[in-house]
Amino acid sequence: MKKQKGYTLAELMVTVAIIIILAGLALPNFVEFIADQRLKQAADTTASIMRRAQAKAIEVSSTVTVTVNSNMAYVTGYSVSAFNFTMPENTVATGDTSIIFAPDGRASASGSVLFNSSISKSVRQRGVTVTPLGQIIVDY
Repeated sequence: MKKQKGYTLAELMVTVAIIIILAGLALPNFVEFIADQRLKQAADTTASIMRRAQAKAIEVSSTVTVTVNSNMAYVTGYSVSAFNFTMPENTVATGDTSIIFAPDGRASASGSVLFNSSISKSVRQRGVTVTPLGQIIVDY
C-alpha cells in the first residue's frame, strides 16, 4: 500500500484559524502605526513648506506667509509660486494659523502647529514650532 502525502482538512483548518487569530491581534497595532506615520508625514511636510517659505523670503527680500488650517498648509507672499500640502486622511492640525517670515528669515512671532489623529487617540501628537529667530523645529 502506498503512503498518502499531504495535510488533512482538520490540520488546514487549525492553521487557518491560528492565522486569523494572529491577524486579529495585529490589526489594532497596524492602525496605530498608519496613524502615526500620517502624523509624521504632516509634520515633516509642513516643516519643509515653512523652510521653503523662509528661504523664499530671504531670496526675494520680502515677507512670505505660511498658513496652516485644519486640512491644508499653503504659502502666500511676494512672487511665490504656489506650493501647498493637503493633510493626510484622519489628520487634524491645530495651533497658530499663520507664520510670517521676514526678509531676513526671522519669524514675526513664535508659533506652533500640532497634528493629531482623528482615528487613534493613543497615537502621540506631533508638532512643528517656529522660534522668533526663524528656527523650525519638528517635535517627534
